[in-house]
Amino acid sequence: MKYPDNWKKYGEKSSVSFAPDGGVVEGDDGQDGMAYGIIVNVTKVQAAASDPKAIDKATQEFIGTLQKGNPKMKVTRQPGHLRVNGQAGLSTYLSNESPAGGEETDWLITVIRPEGLVAFVCVAPQKDYENYDKTFSSILDTVRFSK
Repeated sequence: MKYPDNWKKYGEKSSVSFAPDGGVVEGDDGQDGMAYGIIVNVTKVQAAASDPKAIDKATQEFIGTLQKGNPKMKVTRQPGHLRVNGQAGLSTYLSNESPAGGEETDWLITVIRPEGLVAFVCVAPQKDYENYDKTFSSILDTVRFSK
């Protein structure tokens, strides 16, 4: 996965974030939060990757996990099918409170891989989302899964 030169990488292993300068801000609760950027997460799943229902179930479970930590998060557009590096995936839109203030749009892309559910969460305040949409799509176009 390639990301813009002016973005930084945060985290390791199963959860990594990429954000431009100013993309991580301190929220009202004093915790750092992603206001602009992409979070990449790998979660183990119970179902086999070959199970056609596995991605739907794993995506719903992942959304549930996100909502536990973000009680105001809601699904704004139900999952639709897409492909990431030739792999079948789901695209879901969510909204939440932004640590930068106001509402944010979260574009969730999920793919089932042998290592688990790979989730990409593209985050930007609603008022700025349109400006970031092309950047998110460009980054996702560079994703390459190993065979």
